[in-house]
Amino acid sequence: MSNYSDEDLDKIWQKGFEVAGLDPKDYRTDAAKGLMKWSLYGNEGKLGWEVDHIYPKEKLKEKGVPENKWDDMVNLRPMNAKNNAAKGEDYPTYCVAVQYDVSSRTNTEVKGKSRTVDSGVQAKIASAYAKWL
Repeated sequence: MSNYSDEDLDKIWQKGFEVAGLDPKDYRTDAAKGLMKWSLYGNEGKLGWEVDHIYPKEKLKEKGVPENKWDDMVNLRPMNAKNNAAKGEDYPTYCVAVQYDVSSRTNTEVKGKSRTVDSGVQAKIASAYAKWL
């Protein structure tokens, strides 16, 4: 896990999606619809979350992007730890492990689901790394 400042973590957390009925300071969902809890940053549990490199670091490295550019804020988002593990090095389409179930008010495991990075986000990443991609 990289070392992010509290300010950076807050900016990244704000990229998560608010959930009706839950305090957005404490809970958000990721782009794959997995629920996360703010206080469980770095935790691999059901509601734990991590900072996801939308365009994976390994792929950036392969493209010759300097390491000091990997953590550009446009390329970072909060992601449930289980979803981040399932995503791996996939981009722009990736596998999903858990999604928030409104009726049970927790994450449930999903099999065979995938998501694709929003086209607007893909465009911003392409612009930020245009020199290398």
